[in-house]
Amino acid sequence: QVSKNLEIIAEVGLAHEGSLGMAHSYIDSLYSSGIDFIKFQIHIAEEESTLEEPFRINFSYEDKTRYEYWKRTQFDFDQWKQIKKHCDTKGIKFLASPFSLKALEWIELLGLDTIKVGSADVQNPILMHRLSQMNSRLILSTGLSSDDEIKESTDKILNSSIEMDFLYCVSKYPTSPTDISLNRIKTLSNLFPKSKVG
Repeated sequence: QVSKNLEIIAEVGLAHEGSLGMAHSYIDSLYSSGIDFIKFQIHIAEEESTLEEPFRINFSYEDKTRYEYWKRTQFDFDQWKQIKKHCDTKGIKFLASPFSLKALEWIELLGLDTIKVGSADVQNPILMHRLSQMNSRLILSTGLSSDDEIKESTDKILNSSIEMDFLYCVSKYPTSPTDISLNRIKTLSNLFPKSKVG
C-alpha cells in the first residue's frame, strides 16, 4: 500500500541540454504520470566556473570546458519564469537545485516553497547559512556526506521551524546495484525522526 505522504520527484536536471523546448516537453510528458515535483538544476556559468576550468571527465562532444557546458545548458531568469509558469499551469510543483548564491536568489524570486540541495552542497556553509535564513522547505541529498557531516551541517536548521527532509542517494552515475544499500533509508530515518526520508 502506497503511503499518503509519498511524494514523487521526476528528475530532469540538465537532460534538456539547454533546449527550452525540450524542458517544456518534459513538463508536458510528465504531468499526467502522477508526479508531485519536476526537478531541474539552476546553473549560471559565471557564478560556478571559468574558461580555464577543465572537465574532470570529458563527457561532451561539443564543449571544451565545463564553463562552456554550463553556458550552453543554462537558462536565463526569464526562461526559468516561463518554465515555472508552465509547471503551475499543469499543476506540478517546480523544484530546483541551486549551484550558486545567484541561483538561490533566482529561486527565491521565483517564490519556490521547496528547495532541493544537491549532495555536494550539504557541506557548503555559505549556501546552507543562506538557506537557513529562508522560509522554504529543504530536501537534501546525502550521497557525499557521512552521518556526522550531515548532522553538523544541518543542526541549526533542524532546530529551527524550517522543514527539512533527506534523500538517500549514491553519488555515482550510473549506480551499480551492488553499491546500493536501501538500509540507509532506515538509518537516516532513525537519525532524523522528525524528517521525511526517501
